[in-house]
Amino acid sequence: MRVITIISFFMLVMIRATTAQTINYGTIKGRVTAEDGTEVPGVGVRLKDARKQTVTNENGAYVIRNVAPGTYLAEAFVAGHDMISFTVNITAGQTVEQNFQLKASQQTLQEVIIASGKNKFAKKESDYVARMPLKNLENPQVYNIVTSEIIKEQGILEYKDAIKNVAGVNSTETVSNGRTSTIIRGFRTANYIRNGMVANQLITVDMANLERIEVMKGPSGTLFGSGAVSYGGLVNRVTKKPFETFRTDLNFTAGSWGLNRITADINAPLNEDKTALLRVNLGRWGQESFREAGFRRNYFLATSFAYKASDRLSFLIDVEMFRNAGTQAIAYINPLGTPADYKAAMAKYYKRTFYSNDRSPYSPVITCLLP
Repeated sequence: MRVITIISFFMLVMIRATTAQTINYGTIKGRVTAEDGTEVPGVGVRLKDARKQTVTNENGAYVIRNVAPGTYLAEAFVAGHDMISFTVNITAGQTVEQNFQLKASQQTLQEVIIASGKNKFAKKESDYVARMPLKNLENPQVYNIVTSEIIKEQGILEYKDAIKNVAGVNSTETVSNGRTSTIIRGFRTANYIRNGMVANQLITVDMANLERIEVMKGPSGTLFGSGAVSYGGLVNRVTKKPFETFRTDLNFTAGSWGLNRITADINAPLNEDKTALLRVNLGRWGQESFREAGFRRNYFLATSFAYKASDRLSFLIDVEMFRNAGTQAIAYINPLGTPADYKAAMAKYYKRTFYSNDRSPYSPVITCLLP
C-alpha cells in the first residue's frame, strides 16, 4: 500500500511540473516566403531579445519553442534580401504564428576587399622585365625581385648573399677581383645586365649603389640579348636613381675579423625647379681574415646626374668608380700533388693560406653609362 502511495505522489509531482512548464512557456512558428509566394528554405529566424533562433526547413517553415512570455522582436534574414522584423507577444501556454515575406535587397555587391597585414617584402614591380608597360597579371614571365626593403632588413653587405633570397638561384662562385657568377636553374649566368642594358661586371658588385636585383628565369631572358644570358635566365642589377627631395643616409657596419664598412647616400636637387638632380653613393669596406694572411680593402663611388630638359626629353648620366685591393678568396689545389688522405690534410691546414699579403691584386675600374 505504501509503494502505491509513493508512486502516486511522484506521478502527481511530474504532472504538475509538466503542466507548469507548459503554462510558463510559449511557442512561435510560421513560414518564410519570397515576393512571389514561394517558400524559402535556409532562412534564419531569431527572437532578438530572447537569444533564440532557428532556420527554416525545406518548406520554409520554422518553430521556436520554450519561449518565456513577453514582447520580442522577431527577425528573418538571408543573404541577398533585406532583413524583415516584427514585434510579437508571447503568452504562456500559447502558440503565436508569425509569417515573413522577404524582399530582394536593393544594394548590389560591387567588390569584396580582404585586408590583412601588408607584406612590405612582396613588391613585384619592374620597368625592365617585360620591355613594355604590362601589369603583373598580364606578364607571363617568371621573375623575382630582391627589393631594397629586403636588403635593409637583412643587413646584406655582399651581392651573393642577396641572391640567396631567390628560389633556385645561388651565387657560390668567386673568382679574380671578387667577381661572382650566378647559377640559375643549374646554368652559370654572368652578371652582364645593369639597368636593362649589357654592362660587363668583372669586379665585385657593391651593394651600396643597388636599389634592387631582378632575376628572370627561363628563356624569356633572351629579350636582353643572347650573348648576355644563359638557358637559366639572367640577373638585372638596378642602381639607385636621383629623386626630387633632399636626403642623406649614413650607415656603419662592424663585425668579426675586423669587418668595418661605412656607406653614404646623398641625394639633392640642384635648382629650384628640380629639373637637375644629383645622387652620390660612396662606401668603404675593410676586413681581415680568419687565416694568418688575407685582407680586403674596397672603395666605391657612384654618381648619378639627371636633367629634365622638357616633358618629353630627359638625360641621365651614371658613373661608377671602384677600387679593389686584397688577397684572393680561393686557392687552387694541384690534383697530382694532393696527398692521399686529403681530408685530413685540409682539416689540418684549413686556416693556412699558403700565400702572404704581399701578393694582392689591385684593380681600379670605372664604369660610365649614358642611358
